[in-house]
Amino acid sequence: MMSSKLKQMWQMAAEDLGIRIIAPFQLVLSSGVQIKAELLVKQFGAVNGMLIITNYDQVAPFVDEITNEGYGFSVLDEPRDNEKYSREDFIELLADWGWSGEDSSKPSWL
Repeated sequence: MMSSKLKQMWQMAAEDLGIRIIAPFQLVLSSGVQIKAELLVKQFGAVNGMLIITNYDQVAPFVDEITNEGYGFSVLDEPRDNEKYSREDFIELLADWGWSGEDSSKPSWL
């Protein structure tokens, strides 16, 4: 299966910034509903991390359940063909979400 540009950019960010991602990621909610996310960004946003999805409709009915289970989510568009990885943009996004990991392992750039 071809990797999306979105995943490729997050993989670049993971290597560049030393963050942990799981791509793809599937969350099974306690109700049994399966949420297929492009990826999970660990240690940011919510206690269990941030789901990256490309279609809000996929999670709209389950927002409360997702947050109750300790996850956050962000709806991101697939990058344009000419879009390049930007360290500054990723740092800004991650800083907006906030660090949710152990204080001792918080990245120095944050």
